[in-house]
Amino acid sequence: MSEFDFAQLQADLESASRLALLQIAKAHPEETLCSFALYSDCGAMTACIASNTRSHQQRHQAENPDDQAYYKFSPAEWRFEGQGADQEIGQICTRLRERALDIEDDPGFGAFRDQLYQTCVQALENLRNQGVFSGFGEDFLLVFAVSDDDPDPAVELANLSRLNSPATVEEYKAWQATWARQ
Repeated sequence: MSEFDFAQLQADLESASRLALLQIAKAHPEETLCSFALYSDCGAMTACIASNTRSHQQRHQAENPDDQAYYKFSPAEWRFEGQGADQEIGQICTRLRERALDIEDDPGFGAFRDQLYQTCVQALENLRNQGVFSGFGEDFLLVFAVSDDDPDPAVELANLSRLNSPATVEEYKAWQATWARQ
């Protein structure tokens, strides 16, 4: 069985992310984007895009004052969840699904899934370092999420810390602290 090309996946994720941002900004010039995410699933069959607008986030936070952080940090609740660069993301997901199905019973599946997750985080970090999000404001949020699992909170915090400002990380930590009380 051949090795999966994670370097190519990363390049494709970065390209699709740039395209998605351009498509959404062009289609919705009246909106102010405030967040961008890549997310996957515990079966390692997807790598998808989500972005949010300030007005969408503020509306949900006003309607749910006790869950403000949830609506900020949860891509499933974002305005453009699963939208942008549809063809490119579709091709990425096809490659991932085919590979995941080929190795789902293999002892190396966990390593494949972990590498997928880290490739997504690295793609986001590269895009930030390249200034792709700089036009959206200093507090622009980047998130990597897993849509159908509860990942290790320490790993989530480490990923968020790689991608965001210290103030955003502190806000996320405060939200994380509430999880144990629920």
